[in-house]
Amino acid sequence: MKIISDKNNNIITNRESNIQISKDFLSNFISSLSGKMFSFGLGLMLLDQTRSALSFGMNMLISPIIGLLFLVPIGNIVDMVNHKKILIYSMSLRMCALLVFAFTINRFPGAYKLIPVLLFLIIDSISVNFSDVCYSASIHELVNTNRIQKLSSLTQTATSISSILSPTLGIG
Repeated sequence: MKIISDKNNNIITNRESNIQISKDFLSNFISSLSGKMFSFGLGLMLLDQTRSALSFGMNMLISPIIGLLFLVPIGNIVDMVNHKKILIYSMSLRMCALLVFAFTINRFPGAYKLIPVLLFLIIDSISVNFSDVCYSASIHELVNTNRIQKLSSLTQTATSISSILSPTLGIG
């Protein structure tokens, strides 16, 4: 058994790294698949309600814009605050926003549904950016240095598979 230590002299064995890689692959696959299914389903619902093709692609517009606007503040916060706390707050905010969205979306008629969707997409995009940056910043704490490339490639594979499957499942 090969043992490698990280910067903080925490020992991460190959076995522990492999377990983390398996957990990461599954969690990334499920998270990416469900997020993309939701996004696709939301776009279809908006297209049906508003009869505007712009509403279908709203998430494709909002996410990159929010990503650019919040790039520096999110990076600074991730560098200064404990990653676990950021992830907990970020996911809690995302879940609260989803609940508020679910309870308010039907109170808006037709094209006015874009108002709660826009607000939810902004909060969701910020939360996803926090999660992604925290994950990238702490990857060296999850696996030993020999397994980082394997983790990265399997994470990319999970995202790619979910991109292929999500439209089909999102229609359902």
